[in-house]
Amino acid sequence: ALGYPLTSSQPRAREGTFVPQSDPDCLVDIEGVQARKDQPGVILVDSREAERYRGDLEPIDPVAGHIPAAVNYPWQAVSTLEGTLRSRAEQQDHWATIQQAEEVIVYCGSGVTACVNLLSLEIAGIKTAKLYPGSWSDWCSYPMLPVAVGEQS
Repeated sequence: ALGYPLTSSQPRAREGTFVPQSDPDCLVDIEGVQARKDQPGVILVDSREAERYRGDLEPIDPVAGHIPAAVNYPWQAVSTLEGTLRSRAEQQDHWATIQQAEEVIVYCGSGVTACVNLLSLEIAGIKTAKLYPGSWSDWCSYPMLPVAVGEQS
């Protein structure tokens, strides 16, 4: 329907070996978030929908809201309605207000959709981004940690 080329031929399978190489320096645990979230030069990005960020809606976790100091950049904004990533220039525009950050820590509900924002940040040329894989589900499971609700400032 979009005019992309089609084929009915099956490509031959090729053998290969995939060796994952994780980089622990790209991850931040809950203690790291607590220690760094309020430091100058550090931006904490909540990748969930605005309704979840504000605490208006929480379909998964027992507590609604966001980590204090976080700003909201919903992961869906980096792609088109058709599901393709926006251009490099659009990615750069999207992240323009945080491109000078010394460190960007990205989270979502459970650490999965934050990876879409991490890819977008990489495309935009922001190389200081890290993932908090525990994300909101981890943060809100500790009753002594603060929770913020409402619009971002």
